[in-house]
Amino acid sequence: MTGKYGIQLSRLCVRGQSVPDAELTFEKGLNVVFGISNTGKSYTLKCIDYMFGGQKPPKSIKEAASYETLLLELETATGEYVTLQRSLKGGDLNLFSSPINEITDESFVDSLSQKHGSKGESVSEYLMKLCGFPANVKVKKDESNTLATLSMRGLIHFFCVNEGAIQLENSPIYNDVITDRTKNRSILNYLLTGISDNSLIKKPKKEITTARVQAKEEVFLNLIDAAKSELQSYEEQLKQLPTDLDLDREIELISSAVETFGREIESHIQSKRQIVETLTESRSRIIAIEELVDRFLLLKQHYLSDLKRLEFISEGEALLGQLQPSVCQTCGQTLLEPAHVHNVEDPMPQTSIQESCNLERKKIESQLADLESTFVSLNGESDELKAENKKAEQEIEGLDSELANQLRPKWSRQKDKLQSLMNIRRIQDSLDSTKERLKSLTVALAAVKKAEAEETKVTKEAAEENESPETGLRKTVQAALLELCQIIEGILTEWKFATDPRVTFDEDSEDIVVDGVPRQDNGKGTRALLYSAFSLGLLDYCKRNNRPHPGFLILDSPLTTLKEAKPEPDKAQEIGEEVQQAFFMSLAKRTDIQCVVLENKEPPDDVKALANVVEFTKRVAPGERFGFFPVQPNLSEVVPAV
Repeated sequence: MTGKYGIQLSRLCVRGQSVPDAELTFEKGLNVVFGISNTGKSYTLKCIDYMFGGQKPPKSIKEAASYETLLLELETATGEYVTLQRSLKGGDLNLFSSPINEITDESFVDSLSQKHGSKGESVSEYLMKLCGFPANVKVKKDESNTLATLSMRGLIHFFCVNEGAIQLENSPIYNDVITDRTKNRSILNYLLTGISDNSLIKKPKKEITTARVQAKEEVFLNLIDAAKSELQSYEEQLKQLPTDLDLDREIELISSAVETFGREIESHIQSKRQIVETLTESRSRIIAIEELVDRFLLLKQHYLSDLKRLEFISEGEALLGQLQPSVCQTCGQTLLEPAHVHNVEDPMPQTSIQESCNLERKKIESQLADLESTFVSLNGESDELKAENKKAEQEIEGLDSELANQLRPKWSRQKDKLQSLMNIRRIQDSLDSTKERLKSLTVALAAVKKAEAEETKVTKEAAEENESPETGLRKTVQAALLELCQIIEGILTEWKFATDPRVTFDEDSEDIVVDGVPRQDNGKGTRALLYSAFSLGLLDYCKRNNRPHPGFLILDSPLTTLKEAKPEPDKAQEIGEEVQQAFFMSLAKRTDIQCVVLENKEPPDDVKALANVVEFTKRVAPGERFGFFPVQPNLSEVVPAV
């Protein structure tokens, strides 16, 4: 921390429902989190970046699936503790005036917006105020003196150095937005001098200035390098492919074959669809016939039952005829007497029971004959439909077989051939397009260089006539850079990088040069170490000169070197063991600053005694910490403890 301003990391905690907290505790001085890859070291830096106003939450990993909330506990320069709280899904932050373990509704202070300049106080404005930055500091973001407000997002790469940036050839003052480079240099100037760009007057638009703003030389150089790389890639791909083809003719022939097979397949599918529709209708008709037959069988049973009933009545009538005449219970006359009448008006004519039964029997027998004829007709129709269905099923089987064994394999082979040819065409087209783009970029780069040369000439002539305020600021910055380089020399000496290193700042590359060798001309290991020295030197410079600075530094993989497919010749890729030990010991002895190192490499034992050291082992074993998250969901991936 610098003076009465600054902050230090105290505790980082991720919480979720029904899972233990995942947390790290930080102390003053050196903090080292080391262990093998994929255990959550870089996740730690991403969490801190996110809590400092980052827009994107930390990358979603399976270990974090059950976690919802991120908390960051900070200690201010006055010894007070505050906690920032934010959902892992994004959004604004909550501010509490207490450590994490003492958060209550009463300790809630305010809601801080994620975006700088939003309505209400933002987390950027709050943190910058704690770090001693005045409100509404302006820095220029282009050569036309367009101003932007200094925010924590513009500062964070100066004190939170991620693994990707630390090994690149880009200057340590650059962030990952290529159009922010003028702004990045202005921020460095402010950190070195404390002089903002608030008083700058925007320059009038001129053709030469507009051309430089829209097409900087460095942008075109990057685009040209990318185009050359693409060109080489396409040429290498074409070497692996046949080149003796009449590509247009082959594509036309195979396209025609694919189309022909496609039509045949569609025709077979349509034929099958029609047969299936007919078959479905036929099967429905068979079911209907079977239902009719069942009903007609019931009707036949009724008819047969009626015939038996008539036969029974006939036999009953015959039996009754053999009985002796009886006396009427009403009048005492013999029942068979002709005069046996009880005043019945218009008696119904008496018909022989036998005659009626015979008539009814003939009617039923006629209906039975019709029913039998219907049975014959329906069964005949059913047999005919079943025969047709069997034939249709055989046709469907034949169509399926032809589709599966002939048409579709042929269509697939032709389609694969067409895809291969189209891939060759795509590569050729991309090659031609890249050549044209490279040509255009080269012409544009020449125009930019010419415009910049003319502007430089005009600026130089104006400077010779009169020293402007910008010229005065430049001298102040140069003096500050000289002091910064001297501080970096001391750091590199202490790290045993060289016996008496000479460090200068190259304004063209906007990077340091050590013993005549630009930082970007070294291997990855050395670039990372020098990046770390620059960042630490800037923090020390701000402390010495009472300039605003957060007061802590996070370095992700300053000593770990990634292996390259093609090692760079004559460039050291690995930092020596002596330098590594000196690096750790130097930082461990620093009690005036807080430094967090995220590394694969284990610090020496004597450093462990002086620093807060946490090891991520990626093992489930007593007394060992698996990683940032305490629980490993897939135990099959756990490295067994030895």
